[in-house]
Amino acid sequence: MSDDPKYLVRYLNEVERWCRKGKYYSSRKEQPAGSVCVDRYSKVLFSRDYGLTGDWTSGVVDDYTGDKRWEYVRKGRTIKNYVDDLLCDFFTQWQRSKEDNFDDEAIEEVILNNDDYAFLEDGRRYCA
Repeated sequence: MSDDPKYLVRYLNEVERWCRKGKYYSSRKEQPAGSVCVDRYSKVLFSRDYGLTGDWTSGVVDDYTGDKRWEYVRKGRTIKNYVDDLLCDFFTQWQRSKEDNFDDEAIEEVILNNDDYAFLEDGRRYCA
């Protein structure tokens, strides 16, 4: 099934539906008899302007669930191609970010630009 391009549209629609479906919650059990109860849905995604998780790690996922997904459909790619590429780009970005943020220059920049904390010469945080 994941090797047949015709299933990619169905897969993408299902992912979209579940990301936007939200989680149902209600306080019906706590309401007295005869009172009006409001049912609510909590959304994971409200629009494409917001990240899936609100964290930098979802940038690649946002790209792939945005316009990039239809590129895969137009090119006749499969679910396996789509998921493999998404995961490959996700982990490549993660590795690149890890390398960029853990080198000495990046750490020094964070320490120097952080006015909230003071650090000792050996790197421990100074607590006044």
